[in-house]
Amino acid sequence: MNKNILKISILVSLFSLNFSCIKVDGIEYNRKISKVNTEVNRDRMPWAFRINMDERVRNIILALNKELWLAYDAQKSGLYKAWVGGVNFDGIIYNNAHGLQPTSRGVPYLVDELKESPWSIHTENGSQKIDAEYNGYKLFGDKIKLQYKIILDNQEEVIISETPEYIESANMNPGLHREFTVVGLPNGYELSQNIKFENLIDVDNLHSNSKINIKSIKTNKDENGFKVDAEIFLKKNGSTILQSFFPKNLYVHETKNKGSEQKVVNSVYEELDGKALIGKLGCVACHYIDKGVLGPAYQDVANKYDNSDDTKKYLVKKIQTGGKGVWGPRLMPPHPHIDDATGLKIVDFILSLDTFQDGEYLSGVAVDFYDVGQELPSMPKLLPGQNPSVSQVFPDLFFQSGNPDVGWEDQTTDDFLDFFRYFTMDIDAYLKIDEPGEYEFRFLADKGGSFKLNDEELGYIENLGYVDWGGGNPERFNEYFEYFKGESSPSLKSYGSKFLDKGYHKIDIEFYQGILTMAIVLQWRKKGDSKFEMIPESVLFHDPRDIKPTSAGLKEIYKTSPPGLGGSLISVHPSFDLLPARPDSFEPRVGGMDFLSNGDLAIATWDGEVFIVKNSMSGDPSKMSVKKIADGLCEPLGLAVANDEIYVQQRWELTKLIDLDGDEITDHYYPFADDWDHSSGFHAWGFGLTYNDGFFYTNTGPMLAYDQPKDAGKTLKISLKDGTWKAIAHGYKAPNGIGFGYGGDIFTTDNEGGYVPTSKLMHIDIDNEDEYPFFGNAYAMGKDRASAKKVAKNYKIKPPVVWTPQNEIGNSPSEPGILNQGPYKNQMIMGDARHGGLKRVFIDEVNGQLQGALFRFTQGLEAGINRFVWGPDSSLYVGGVGGTND
Repeated sequence: MNKNILKISILVSLFSLNFSCIKVDGIEYNRKISKVNTEVNRDRMPWAFRINMDERVRNIILALNKELWLAYDAQKSGLYKAWVGGVNFDGIIYNNAHGLQPTSRGVPYLVDELKESPWSIHTENGSQKIDAEYNGYKLFGDKIKLQYKIILDNQEEVIISETPEYIESANMNPGLHREFTVVGLPNGYELSQNIKFENLIDVDNLHSNSKINIKSIKTNKDENGFKVDAEIFLKKNGSTILQSFFPKNLYVHETKNKGSEQKVVNSVYEELDGKALIGKLGCVACHYIDKGVLGPAYQDVANKYDNSDDTKKYLVKKIQTGGKGVWGPRLMPPHPHIDDATGLKIVDFILSLDTFQDGEYLSGVAVDFYDVGQELPSMPKLLPGQNPSVSQVFPDLFFQSGNPDVGWEDQTTDDFLDFFRYFTMDIDAYLKIDEPGEYEFRFLADKGGSFKLNDEELGYIENLGYVDWGGGNPERFNEYFEYFKGESSPSLKSYGSKFLDKGYHKIDIEFYQGILTMAIVLQWRKKGDSKFEMIPESVLFHDPRDIKPTSAGLKEIYKTSPPGLGGSLISVHPSFDLLPARPDSFEPRVGGMDFLSNGDLAIATWDGEVFIVKNSMSGDPSKMSVKKIADGLCEPLGLAVANDEIYVQQRWELTKLIDLDGDEITDHYYPFADDWDHSSGFHAWGFGLTYNDGFFYTNTGPMLAYDQPKDAGKTLKISLKDGTWKAIAHGYKAPNGIGFGYGGDIFTTDNEGGYVPTSKLMHIDIDNEDEYPFFGNAYAMGKDRASAKKVAKNYKIKPPVVWTPQNEIGNSPSEPGILNQGPYKNQMIMGDARHGGLKRVFIDEVNGQLQGALFRFTQGLEAGINRFVWGPDSSLYVGGVGGTND
């Protein structure tokens, strides 16, 4: 009985194999097509999107299911990878990671590096590889159709469409369903695509309604399945279906064998020490070791904190979560991609810069005097790089004197040395607390100043009027404090309190003096005590490194009135009114913006979405509405409207957004122009987009390294007629700005960095097609520094129209353009994504060379300005990227 059952089973098995898979002359026919589930469960939204990934550019990623992700290569028009696991979204727009780009994680089902075209044409004369041109993709609800175009040798055009989908076998194995259609393939031609599987269950799990040529098959190295090199022939009429099924639980095996996802994400950092990490992660963009930039100097951080484990944990957490207030109001962005181990390496390096050991503070307070020599209506900001006039130790925090210049010699003391008018003081001290508890303080500064304890401002006074201090009589100070007790205003706060643990606590006092009397008083008491007292000398200490070198002469300050040269500019120019142009809940990181003919404002965000804002010109957020019309784009930093159609500049592609059914939502993401060479470097964005008179203009960003694509760091002129392009300028480092300006020509901006000593504004004469100006950056000119410099010597550097002194009047200049309204009409303006606001540029032409002067024009907006556009109502609409410096 058992033998009979066995025979029957064998017969059934052989019958099934022969029915579903017939092999003739190396061609496999397998027509067992599985049903595709109509319900989908995408692994993320948007599930179809463009990114750099695995150091490859122009990817189309499809998160079809948590068990199946696909990556198509738009350069080779083929499927690069199918896998389970997902993507590590590292990069500046995802998690503020400088220098990184997304990578795939998990286990591959299919991998083809596509070193050559996957497409072949077959005729009676033989077979040959043929290139296919990516023609965009169309979205229909939760389905996608990728399109390619092939031009045959007889110039006939063949259109290929592919719709992929996730499927499962009867045994719940994950699978990939691909459905192809071909239009325009003439008689006598066959078309095939090569496929390379890494983990196929077996060849019987490769199904098609067309013919498949199995070129090779072998067990993969992990023995999870089979490596299969195959070729699918596409039918001329109807749909070609290809289905492949893969082993289950591959990603579970990978996670168990190779560690957690977090370890995979950060494996790139494991071999780097702390010093190398701050370079790799881009920390030096905001911090130098010995000098503060946007954030504090690392040596200052090391001086501030001890070396305990608790401190290290605190600092690692600060790196990961960001925040503001410890070193001033500027926001440090979060860095969630940095794990604890990586963060600890960074913190250990920073704290190693402190050569001053705990407990080595010396008695007294460190005081710096700066002789300014001009009227001071408020606390000035000193220009950087200046030594104090005097730097020495004082025993306490009680300073009082009259002024002999106005006849009060009897009240004059030497508390302020020989300084009597128009000077400032910085006091650095440490308050030693032996008994923890809540302490109350009261602070006086005549003429004005501020008091901070552990970086928290507890007291401030702005321009105190004349007070006769009676030669320093303590009762006069008590009367003053009692008079203002409990009062707090924008110009006055005398009282503050703080809980203090045992140990040293940092005191920072800033003071400025105009004329007449002057005083600095800081008193304290423990909460519950009845009387305030002067802080005794025995608990006041200083760091000896706070005593600085000195130099003679008056010190330069940023002008306080009128604003300029980094001064206190906090609002829009008085010739403009500031009105909202977005609903309250809509906070985009603007990468590009332009108006449609109906008055709708189209906005592309750096995060990859495109929105339409209706009624943006109303000035009333309650009347405005927002509609998302596209998503999944790769970090777009440009948008322009031409003939009432929207074009978006992605990293490496000018994309036309096409609405096929009239609902405003993009159905076809069409690659209007994309055939310039491009790198996968994190800094290689497509910067800006402007349109005029039948042509688009955009900038390509280079990697911050040598040996890169020849089209990096250039300005491209792209024809609206057919998408063809030519380079009209080169030699950029990070050209995040392009627009029309003075004389109707193109102007671009570039950011400080390699070969660029400080940021600048450049001019391109679009009427001179032979000019092709070189702006000085040689990254794209050689495989290394020596070869690049050799090539660069053949080019004359065209000087900028204006330089932008770094961190004085700019940091990251963005879009330039003409000023259409107001008293400075026909001058130029440009935004700044980090320094914030708008800058005004006055341009003059001397002996054929444009030159100019740069002024701060508008500040106090919601974010650092990245893009702007003039509206149909002649108003200027500005868009920011979420910076904190405006």
